[in-house]
Amino acid sequence: MKKIYAIFLLAFLSHAIQLKGQFCLFDLPPDSAVYTNYPWYGNNEYLDSIIDEMGYNDPMPEYSTSQSSIEGGFDNLTEVWIPVKAWIYHENNGNGGISEAEVEESIRYLNNRFNASQIPLPLGQASGHTRIQFYIACDIGHVNNTLFKDNPDEGTRLNLIAANNSAHSINIHYINTLSGAWGYASPPAYAVEDQLWAPPASISLYESIERSVIIRTADGGHLNSAIVHEVAHSLGLLHTYHSPAGSNIPNHDASPCAQEYVSRTKTNFPCGIWNGTSGKPRCSTKGDFLCGTAADPLMESSEIAQTSPGIWEYTGTRTDNDNVVWQPNVYNYMTYVDPDNMQFFALHQIAVMREFAGGSQWLKYKHPPHHQNEFIDIYEPDNVIGSAQELKFGIPQLRGLHAVKTGHPSNPSSWQCDVDWVYFEVPFGMKVNISTEPVPGNQQVGSTQIFLIDQDGSTVIGYNNNKSSSSTYSEISNITLSEGTYWLRIENNSSTAGEYYLNLEQCGE
Repeated sequence: MKKIYAIFLLAFLSHAIQLKGQFCLFDLPPDSAVYTNYPWYGNNEYLDSIIDEMGYNDPMPEYSTSQSSIEGGFDNLTEVWIPVKAWIYHENNGNGGISEAEVEESIRYLNNRFNASQIPLPLGQASGHTRIQFYIACDIGHVNNTLFKDNPDEGTRLNLIAANNSAHSINIHYINTLSGAWGYASPPAYAVEDQLWAPPASISLYESIERSVIIRTADGGHLNSAIVHEVAHSLGLLHTYHSPAGSNIPNHDASPCAQEYVSRTKTNFPCGIWNGTSGKPRCSTKGDFLCGTAADPLMESSEIAQTSPGIWEYTGTRTDNDNVVWQPNVYNYMTYVDPDNMQFFALHQIAVMREFAGGSQWLKYKHPPHHQNEFIDIYEPDNVIGSAQELKFGIPQLRGLHAVKTGHPSNPSSWQCDVDWVYFEVPFGMKVNISTEPVPGNQQVGSTQIFLIDQDGSTVIGYNNNKSSSSTYSEISNITLSEGTYWLRIENNSSTAGEYYLNLEQCGE
């Protein structure tokens, strides 16, 4: 077992795929013990049962706002909250690198794609809410290192990950350039039956690689699409065209016994006699091991055409080894297509990610994330002024100040660092009241404090902690403001996470 696994690990660490249309650096021998030990290998019914347990056929609850006159609220479908430690890389002198607001926007995009909101439905296909969402774990890290920032080679990438890593989180490293790819991802865990193989002298390096993603941010504008693709890798998904064991041969060019065929019912006979899978569907033991995703030859750009406005289809004529024309899904997040077309997870892919995010495979992490959290509102992440959402006069917002939960699930740690930023527009000179209020019947945030920021985005012109000796909520009242844009920063001044209403009113109304 260890010898097989050592080969797998070294292959991952030292090898990057060199295929037309390369999107990311991720290549794992699929027939290693890591994959054959998964409960869905040759047994996709296991994934079907997860989908049923997740209630995909049940009615979808609405966000938890109880009144139409209130904005905001909470996503009631999410079952797994994964903390993200974000790292921005700059030159040695501190120059360069994207902004913290751009990082938060990328996480918001990631969440929108994982909850299937604001996504066009190509050809009637919609993957639905994955039940997985992400939140930024406190401060974003800043690293001044030009070698890390610009086109790091394989050894430098490993050093980058090892030097800047937070356990029990997905670590996303935002660098500037990366040769030949939009991103890089590690598999979700090097654990096999709770054992970690690594040379003793460098075990800390291999532990830190777990759940690490590197994203190229320069040129091309595909940062957001790349994050969805790479984070999905870190949660266990393979490319839909995944290569046969130990090679860079795309699925189209694989031998008959190594190929995932177009047919979803073709069995592994006689190829699977040696490992007991001869009666299993070929699609569950080859390619990405998921019968719920279409077999993919590794599509070429010339084989994808826009057949009507907004609709793209595979128009190639290549065939599998049974001479059946390939029928890949051009919208799947885990294929190689135009990143702007990526907008679809198949249900089997969702089930795999759910297992790695909070199911049977989750505790096989060396450092599993604490995946439960409350009070993460739909505005998150909004911890910096550049991510502020608009607050309107007379329309309260239902919000939360959440904790960060980390550590092993059996002994978690929790602390407060959430900040809510909002902005509001004053159409003409007036006096205004700004307040936080309790949410009846729900867990209350321990204590809020409000900072009112002037139009320059930095000068504090108003502050309140407790509006009275008997209240832990806050109010800035009867303050005169001229026409313009102002900002509010709301913080938790206690150790208790919870919900609150945020109000903005014109005095006298």
